[in-house]
Parts: sequence; C-alpha cells; structure tokens
Amino acid sequence: MGRKIRGLHHITGITADVKKNKGFYTDVLGLRFLKKTINQDDPGTYHLYYGDYEGSAGHIMTFFGYEGSRRGRKGTGQTTRVTYYIPLNSADYWKKRLKEKNISIDETNKDRVIFQDPDGLELELLEKELSLKGWAEIIPEKYAITKFGGVTINSENPEETKAMLENIFGFKKINDEDYETEQKEIIRVKKIGSPGSIGAGSIHHVAWTTDNPETQIKDREALLENDVQVTEVVERMYFKSIYFREPGHSLFEIATNGPGFTVDEPVETLGEKLVLPPWYEHLRERIEKHLPELS
Repeated sequence: MGRKIRGLHHITGITADVKKNKGFYTDVLGLRFLKKTINQDDPGTYHLYYGDYEGSAGHIMTFFGYEGSRRGRKGTGQTTRVTYYIPLNSADYWKKRLKEKNISIDETNKDRVIFQDPDGLELELLEKELSLKGWAEIIPEKYAITKFGGVTINSENPEETKAMLENIFGFKKINDEDYETEQKEIIRVKKIGSPGSIGAGSIHHVAWTTDNPETQIKDREALLENDVQVTEVVERMYFKSIYFREPGHSLFEIATNGPGFTVDEPVETLGEKLVLPPWYEHLRERIEKHLPELS
C-alpha cells in the first residue's frame, strides 16, 4: 500500500450531551465548529465536526450525539487517547486555561497537558514545533491547537495491529510501541486491561487519509489481499469512506482527502446551519423537530 495513507484524517467519538460537547471543543479548546449535520446511518442524531478554518485532514474531530447515553468502559479494542499538537512553550498557557475552566489536569509533564472532555474522553495537548498555525478566533495563535498529534490504540492483538500499521499502512516504526505517520503523528499501540465497551466518551472510529478515490480503491485492494474484511466505498458527502476492523478490534476508516466541507456551505459560514445529505432533505422538518437545540 506504500505511503498513500498519509496519517489521520478524522476521529469520531460519542457524546451524551451535544451542548456541552460543542461548548467544550469550541469555547474551551478553541476549535472551529465546521459542520452541523446528521449521522447518515442514524439520521435522528447529530454528527458534529470541529477543526481548523477549512477542516483540513488531520485536524477533524467529530462526534455522534446520543443524548443521555451511558459512558463507555475503557479497555482493549478501542482508541483510548487523542493527542493534539500545540506550539512550543504553550503547555503552561493551557494548564492555566483549563484550571480556570475547572477542568482537572495531569501536571506531571512539562511539555504536555492530559485531561478529559465532558464525556470522559482522554485528551492530550503536546508541544511540537510545526510550521502550521491553528484556528485562532478564541485562542491566541501562539497557543492554538495546530493538528492531531496522534492516537493511542489499546489493541487486543498489539503485534498484529503493529504489523498492519507498518506493513500495510507504511508507517515508520519508532520503538516497540510507537509508529510515525507521514503527517508526523505518533500512533501508539498498547494492550491494557480487559475488553472495553463503546458509549459516551468512547472513540467510535479512527479515519486515515488517502489522496483520492483512485488511491482509496488501491488501499481497499491491498486490505483484501491481506485477508482484511472491508466495506464497499460509502459516500459521506465531504469524503468517500471504506471501513474495516483492525486486528485489535478497533474500527478503522480510510477517507479521501476531499472534496471537503465547502461542497454545501461557503467556507466563511461553515457550521452555521443544519445541512443534510440530499437524500435526507425531504425529511428536514421531521429531523429538525427531533434533534436537540445546540445554541
């Protein structure tokens, strides 16, 4: 498969409270609210997107909103931590900011901040020198989140998961646990605890970026050649997707790098209104009545 899989595309979690979720990722972390739409597989629920100004691959955090749902149980077969990169010398700013927001943090590391979102999803802000600049409407640019820094995969079969990352995805092995993507993210593979269960505060799936539909087809063929069961291509409006379980049981997706979030909204007004896939537009009134208010 070579290096067509560049690294992370987006990460999708589950929230039990869409209002708190939106407030946390925009007002606390300072990410841009990119898209208010629905879960195509469950149109009575929100699918919310956060990221940088344009919604660049490698910076897109998304959530399915299941109001009042139970928290998941952390364990193997899950992605258990999401890492973001922040500029050098900005960890102290974030420690102070999160404390002011009454968010508990782990202060044992100088160059990173570890904490949880309102649903209990573990997050990490890690200092990294990059040429990228983050979305700086709320957070000053010199402190703003720049992109994903990686994920921690708690695998039921870590050696097989590592083999997939290295031999099929083409990621570079750094040490016994860590693999580096072309986008400079660190993917850590561990095995801790008993099997987990999905719920609020859990990662539903991790999506990896491929260049275009043509490379995605080649990626799919490579997975099939390695005896991985993988779906047909699914149209997701902003990208095309294929899905499969990695050997450690986490759900993975490979998504195309485009067409992007401006196919149905101008970039200047992303996230301001509920947008629906065309095949659900005739149900707009019913869907809008069912969805909770986000304001």
